[in-house]
Amino acid sequence: MYIKQSQKLIECSLLILFALVLAGRTASAQKIDQISDRIAIAEQIARYSYTGDAKDLKGFLALFTPDAIWQIIPAGQTEPNICLKSREEIRDFSADLYKRNAGIQTGHHQSGLLFTELTKDTARTQIMLLVTRKGPNDSAPRVEMSGVYYDTWRKTAQGWLITSRTLRMDPLHLSSK
Repeated sequence: MYIKQSQKLIECSLLILFALVLAGRTASAQKIDQISDRIAIAEQIARYSYTGDAKDLKGFLALFTPDAIWQIIPAGQTEPNICLKSREEIRDFSADLYKRNAGIQTGHHQSGLLFTELTKDTARTQIMLLVTRKGPNDSAPRVEMSGVYYDTWRKTAQGWLITSRTLRMDPLHLSSK
C-alpha cells in the first residue's frame, strides 16, 4: 500500500518537473529538495492513518520523535483534555486504546494537507481529519470525530518525524437517523 502511494507521489512530482521543463523553466536543487520533503511528510501522514487503523503500535510510534507531544483540544475549548509529552506516553496511551478498541475498525481520513512552513530541517503542517468507526455489530462505519491536526516536524536520520501533533476537534452534531 505504501509503495503504491509513494509511486503516485513520485509520478506527480516528476510531472511537475516535466511541466517546468516544457515551460522553459528549470527546477533548482533547492526546489527539488522541497518537493522531496513535501512528499516524505505526506507519506508519513499516510502512515499515521494506516498504522493507527491497523493498531500497529511499533509502526505508529516510529512516526514520532522521542520527545514528541501529542494532544487533543475538544471543540470550544482552548486547553487540551489529553496531552502526552513523550513517545513513551504516546505508546502507553495508544496500547491501551488499541486494547479497548479490539474488534473495532477505525478509519483515519486525512486530507487537505497545507504546509504553513518548510525549512531544510523543520516543517509545520495542517491537515483535516475525519475518523470513522465500525463496531462488530454496526452495519456500516459512522463518523466519530472530525477536526484539524496542527503538526510540527523535524528532519532526522530516520526521516521526517512528528515533534508535535495537536488535534483541534470540530463540534459534531450527528442526528440519530
